[in-house]
Formats: sequence, structure tokens, C-alpha cells
Amino acid sequence: MITPPVSWSSRRSASAVLGVDAGSRTAAEAEHLLLGLVADLGAGPGAVLCTHAVRQGTPHYAGTLTLPAPVVLPDVPGAGLALLGAGPDPVGADEPAVGTVPGHRPVAAGVLTAGDPALARTALSAATDRAAGADGRAVRFPGVELLTGTVPVQDVLDRTAVEEVRVLAGGTLPPDALLHTRDFCRPIYQDGRLVLLVLPAGPHAVAPFEVPNPTPCCAVHA
Repeated sequence: MITPPVSWSSRRSASAVLGVDAGSRTAAEAEHLLLGLVADLGAGPGAVLCTHAVRQGTPHYAGTLTLPAPVVLPDVPGAGLALLGAGPDPVGADEPAVGTVPGHRPVAAGVLTAGDPALARTALSAATDRAAGADGRAVRFPGVELLTGTVPVQDVLDRTAVEEVRVLAGGTLPPDALLHTRDFCRPIYQDGRLVLLVLPAGPHAVAPFEVPNPTPCCAVHA
């Protein structure tokens, strides 16, 4: 079910969200697509990349890019696209562009879809869920480059976009807890917060619940 887009007024000062669904069969395949799009778009370190499980029809994975700057709608053959923060209204003289489409003038507000209609609908669903902070498994996010080796949990909270480190099964974090990152952290959006789910990993230590992805195509981007 497609959730209603958030109002543009609530997003004007935030960012544009691009949803893309190419029917990726695995989360690793969707990650690979997102990392390639980031390179094509020249998105900076403020971009947030997320994968989303699609349960409509044949289960697969879509992706979203949350971008702090205007973006050109990319050409992804065979995919469906949805851009929140673009629309049919041309940019006004004193209004910044938030999205452009090849062959068209820049646009400032609304929702734009392109490509395969069915995949565009699921891309829109992923984008709206991401914009609302209701869903999304983050692959890249501000501060992710600091999450290598073992780091204090407090540093994770102070220096990255992760807002909560939550122990599964109701466990509690010791005040001096360390995070064994395994060089692979994939926090998720829940209730508007970016949450890293962890499990106990020894005295005063935890480790991400999700184990590293062995897929070679994404290992080169880690």
C-alpha cells in the first residue's frame, strides 16, 4: 500500500528523497545500485542511502537516496523512479530548485515519478516511508566512515547520524559499552529515528545484529 507523500511544506528545509525500484532480488543488489547512483549524481557525504523490502507482488528490494541538495532525475533502464521535492511547478525567481528532469525546466515542489509504472509506485512508497522516517535500512549516512573496528557506543551517538543503539530482546547497554562494528553497520529507521540494533558480544560489548554482507559486488564499496 502506498502511503501518502508528506507535505512539501514540512520538507522544504530538509532535503529531496529519490526512490528507485529496479526489482533488485537482494538487499546487496539494491545497495550496489544505490552506490552507483550516488557516484553518477555526485552526491556528497550528507546523502543517506537506504534499502527497503518490497512485499507487494514478487518480494524484492527498492532503494532511496535522501539528498541535501538539488538532484537530476537519473536514467535507470527498467526501473521505476519517484522524486519527492520535485513537481510540475517551475521554479520561481526567488525559489531554489530542488529537482530537474532532462528536457524540462527545474521544478520546485510536489512529487515526480518516471519509468516503469508499477515499479514507480513501489519506489514512491519507499520514498514516502523514508521521508516519514518510518522505514529504511541505512547503507550510507553521515558519520558511517567512523564505524570501523571497535568504537565506544557513546561515540556512535555523538558523531554519527545514529540516534539510538538498541539491544534486542530487551537487553540494556552498560554505560561504557563498546561496539564491535565488524566494519558493517546497517541501522534502520523506526518512528522517525535511526536505530542500530545490536546483540551482546562479550563483557561491556555489543555487535550489530546484522552480520556483514559477503556479496563481492558491494564489498568493493565498503
